[in-house]
Amino acid sequence: MLERIGCLAVVASIHAVAYVSGLLMIKRREAGEPFLEDERDRAIDGRATRMAYFVLITGMIVVGVVMPFNNSGWKLVNTALLGIVLAETVRYALILIGYRRPRLAH
Repeated sequence: MLERIGCLAVVASIHAVAYVSGLLMIKRREAGEPFLEDERDRAIDGRATRMAYFVLITGMIVVGVVMPFNNSGWKLVNTALLGIVLAETVRYALILIGYRRPRLAH
């Protein structure tokens, strides 16, 4: 069990370092500009978050309603973590697509 927690800690640490370094790079690039979102940013983020929520709720329904009849223990935990990772991946992918294709923002 400690191996799994250790792996999770390593992944969470890498994610935190990448996130903070990305924020620092953005702030350095926009040193004089305020970091404000406009309507386009909010529309892209809202659409991506909405679709990611559907992925997340589908995964949690599978984990909480379907899987307990056939599986237990770590299979449930790992599948729940997979649902969370898939939802976040969908969100970030849709944000990238939204900035590449502005017509998808509305």
